[in-house]
Amino acid sequence: MSQAVSWPLWERLMQGETSTKDDDSLRASMLADKQVQQRTYIDQDAAQISTEALGRKWTAYADASLDVALRKSWNTTRQAAPHVPADLGAERPVPGLFILGLGKLGGEDLNFSSDVDLVAFYDADTVPVPAFVGRTDITARVLRTLNQTVDGHGSGRFVWRTDWRLRPDPSVTDLSMSTEAAEDYHFYRAAPWRRLAMIKARVVAGDRAAGERLLSALHPYLWRRHLDFSMIEEVARLKTRIRAEHPDLAGERRHEIPLAQTAGFNLKLGRGGIRDIEFFVNAQQLLWGGRHPRLQTPITMDALAGLAEEGIVEPSLAKGLAEGYALLRGLENRVQYWADAHTHFVPEDSEQQEWLAERSGYGNWSELAKALVATRQFIDDGVSDLFAEFEPNQAVQPEGAAPERRLGGPAGSDITTDGTNTEQSTEKDGAAAAEAFIDQRLRVWREEASGQAGFGSAPDKILALVLAQDSADRVASLTAVDDLFRRLGNRGQYLKLLSSDPKLFDAVLPPLFRAPAMASLLRQSAHVVDGLLGRAGQLPVAPELDQG
Repeated sequence: MSQAVSWPLWERLMQGETSTKDDDSLRASMLADKQVQQRTYIDQDAAQISTEALGRKWTAYADASLDVALRKSWNTTRQAAPHVPADLGAERPVPGLFILGLGKLGGEDLNFSSDVDLVAFYDADTVPVPAFVGRTDITARVLRTLNQTVDGHGSGRFVWRTDWRLRPDPSVTDLSMSTEAAEDYHFYRAAPWRRLAMIKARVVAGDRAAGERLLSALHPYLWRRHLDFSMIEEVARLKTRIRAEHPDLAGERRHEIPLAQTAGFNLKLGRGGIRDIEFFVNAQQLLWGGRHPRLQTPITMDALAGLAEEGIVEPSLAKGLAEGYALLRGLENRVQYWADAHTHFVPEDSEQQEWLAERSGYGNWSELAKALVATRQFIDDGVSDLFAEFEPNQAVQPEGAAPERRLGGPAGSDITTDGTNTEQSTEKDGAAAAEAFIDQRLRVWREEASGQAGFGSAPDKILALVLAQDSADRVASLTAVDDLFRRLGNRGQYLKLLSSDPKLFDAVLPPLFRAPAMASLLRQSAHVVDGLLGRAGQLPVAPELDQG
């Protein structure tokens, strides 16, 4: 892909040259250069450079401009700060101080009107600020100066709109934090959604070695070896909340914009849009990334390709989502250029629609609208199953039925809340009573998960497995499973895990029915299940056990 026009200031920034201009002049030069390249792309480059390549080039410019601004801001701030070392020079990074980019910046996927999500940290052992001066205070002052340079003092003339709200506890912390405090926060106090934000983290400015040390220290927090299905639930909950509450979607909520409609569609947040693809990819990175290093990347499309390579996502689905992502991001760039604003809505004006179609390589708006409808439908079909399984289960029990909870008591107790002894029931009709008992148990499990993610297919698979037993063994089989899961800290997590991996299901459940010694061991030491799950790929499946 060729570039039609060079970016003189960008080239100087990438070569590490720092302008001798003051902050306002530097911002004006950066902004002018950025606007020239926007026009060039819209007029000439759209057919020559891919959306992905443009995002990476735009991101590289952001990295370079932030790095230059950070060095200049340090040298500006230190002049008014006694006991802080002298000017570090034009090309030296500030030792120990660095900025992480999150979101689109971290994922090397900026568009024309993107905010840049930033968090900053310092290594107390290397930042050149004495402890008695106040390292957090000085570094935060440096960052506020940087913010004024690139964000334009709120004047509306900005190089990048900066957003620092993703830093730890933004309501009570300053713009910088020590790396030691950052580790403590993420491992012990961070909300679950923070992992979703931090898998995009990338060092974009400052002391890159110090930044990489922090990311390395956070690796076990970000990329967990165990399969944490609660993160998919967390992403599903966040996705639902955005749809329900985000102000940019108020119109869609009022008018229920269907998949077949294009005008007024929010390319970023709407159903079948950019965010749906990102959530689909990021949720599975959180789930599988600890076991598949190929997924440990902040770049969404790289991660999507990795999901296909690792056999987690069908290649045809990955290909279609990647093509859809490129179309939507290209449209988003052009919509923002036309509006000269941070917007994500497909225009409703016919003149704008025809311009958008022409600039996107389509003969007319009708052709583009048809492609957009097909793309949205493909995305919605492709990603909805992942999150649908983790929606709250609304059908816990038949309407009007009294809840049948298991009473507290010793393990193996078969007394339900209606006072029925299940051993007596099985004497009447083994098959019918066992099936009723099984249904009652499954409803108890689902009731306990009310308001949480669903259990997936495991309960139905367990039911089928139990019903395949002899009539006399059915209740005993399900009781063994129920006793085991009642001893586990989070029954839902294990059921979801069994739902996701048929080989794992076959390795754990049939032996539980057929081997009394194993059932007894698991009842006494439920933590042994974790060992079995961790070695599931090495365990023989049920037919092999039968032959042994």
